[in-house]
Amino acid sequence: MNQDTQYNAREPQTFPFEVTFRNKKYRVAHSFDPLTDDLLVEYDRRCQVRYGEADRKESDGGGIARTNQNFAAAVWLWDSLIQNVEGYGPLEGVDWKGKVSDKFKAAAIDNALLACSIEEGGEVTEAPEGEYLPLDEQGAATIKLRSIFSGREVITEHVLREPNTEQMSRFQSLMSRSLIVKGRKLGRPETRIPSKARPLAKIYDELYESTSGYAEGGIPLHHKIAVINHHMTAQQEVLEGN
Repeated sequence: MNQDTQYNAREPQTFPFEVTFRNKKYRVAHSFDPLTDDLLVEYDRRCQVRYGEADRKESDGGGIARTNQNFAAAVWLWDSLIQNVEGYGPLEGVDWKGKVSDKFKAAAIDNALLACSIEEGGEVTEAPEGEYLPLDEQGAATIKLRSIFSGREVITEHVLREPNTEQMSRFQSLMSRSLIVKGRKLGRPETRIPSKARPLAKIYDELYESTSGYAEGGIPLHHKIAVINHHMTAQQEVLEGN
């Protein structure tokens, strides 16, 4: 793949932004330390989704409430990784980390540092008449992922093998897994969706064949999760369609 920028998970990143405050536009920048797998796992844990009994006043007599901590988790990750900021002021002699608005922190994490999306695949065509489906070749999928590295768009390619029955069952179990925990509201039980980051990355590693578009720093955890979710969901749809 020919592109000027490669994604390097071991390098710091700087993201420029244009923000609006009191009807004025300002150009700012946020610089981050390299994003580690351990920090991503902790971020994923802090994003936990909970289902519990809704407040009767809010739900007109009861029901189920869904809550998550995505915003707070993004702010925590920003605080953990930020090196410096530009375009804010004055910075000298003040706790600038505590002064930057939480909404700008969360936006930098969600819309830049962790932003990635799957590129749509090429057009599927009919095989020529008389061409047989090979029996001696294991299928593989090429998945393109668009992300941002230091303010520049990068497209990486991931080639993954088809999962076997055990790997597909493990993925389905991960995606449906939940835990009953003691809730914070009057001790009522809540259903919590546990972190899936490392188990999903493990399935990615098992199916990995090759990648392009990355420097020597390796593949960041959130890229693995985005790609394996897409890959396994597509495989599941094929099975259900047949």
